[in-house]
Amino acid sequence: MRKVLLVTISVATSLSLFAMTSLSLQSEHGEGSDDSPAIKRNLVFFGPAKDGMMKAGFNPRGSITVFGTADELGTDKMRVEVEGLPRNTDFTVFLHELSEIPFGSSEYIADLKTNSSGRGSVTVRTVILEAFALKTAGNPPTVRLEDVNLKFVAIWFADPKDSAPFLPAGFPTLAFDGDRSSGAVVLGTMEPLPNP
Repeated sequence: MRKVLLVTISVATSLSLFAMTSLSLQSEHGEGSDDSPAIKRNLVFFGPAKDGMMKAGFNPRGSITVFGTADELGTDKMRVEVEGLPRNTDFTVFLHELSEIPFGSSEYIADLKTNSSGRGSVTVRTVILEAFALKTAGNPPTVRLEDVNLKFVAIWFADPKDSAPFLPAGFPTLAFDGDRSSGAVVLGTMEPLPNP
């Protein structure tokens, strides 16, 4: 009985030490805390659905917070927070070359769903501060046909039916979702993200 008790205490102590070491390592590597300075940008309400949404009582806003951790961890971390949007609705998050329509080159980086209060958030772990779009030609591919930085973030209705009530009749379906069928843009950053 005494031997079983000693083994049990030894195992419990080992597990406690393992958990503490694991938490310590997460903290050192940015999982528990963010040591890099935060880069913040406001998400501004704009786009073809703005007038219709305002008439319906919506006035969304949001922000992004980017932690430049790619050199240490392999990815940056970006927190996207929005409020004032239609409730229980799916949106997409994109990096763009330009801050306004037509946006230029783009990269689909996340999905975001609002709750019953019209709020939503998502944390994205990918390269943000050094993101770029590159289109090449040749073998080897040495000819740069396109080489642009992606310094702006925009939030899009993921489904055309969700933005349709706020848009002029006949507004086309757009391609800002994984199935290449989306609604209109609703929020975006106007100030570019800095170079790291």
